[in-house]
Parts: sequence; structure tokens; C-alpha cells
Amino acid sequence: MPTDTPAARKALHAYLSTESHNAWHDTCAGEGVSVSGVLEILGSRLEVLLTDELVREVRRLDAARRRRGPSQSQ
Repeated sequence: MPTDTPAARKALHAYLSTESHNAWHDTCAGEGVSVSGVLEILGSRLEVLLTDELVREVRRLDAARRRRGPSQSQ
């Protein structure tokens, strides 16, 4: 389990849809955990979690956002 001191941590920043943002916060609040805690643990499991199907979905989303341009993808 990661136990870095606050000074050794790095920020992760992302623009999400309102629906996804609310899902992250509401679900984590309902479980009594922080979004940053969930992201920290998921980070160590990405190789297992990123299935071929999920990677294809993410690539489609990324491509669609690039086509819309930076100001419209937030």
C-alpha cells in the first residue's frame, strides 16, 4: 500500500463529464472513502484493470475529445 509523505505525492488532474465527476464523488462518499484513495489503489492495479475492451473504449473517448478540441472536452 502506498505510504508516501505528502511532499512526495504528485497531483493527478483530469477533466470529466459532470455525470462521471458526480459518480466518482457520490460513490466514494457512499463508501466512506476518498476519490484520491481509490485512485491511489487503482494505480497499482492498472495493468489488470485495463482490459482490451476498456482500452478500446478509452481510445474512442480520447479520439472524440481530440476532435472536439480542448475547450469543448471539459
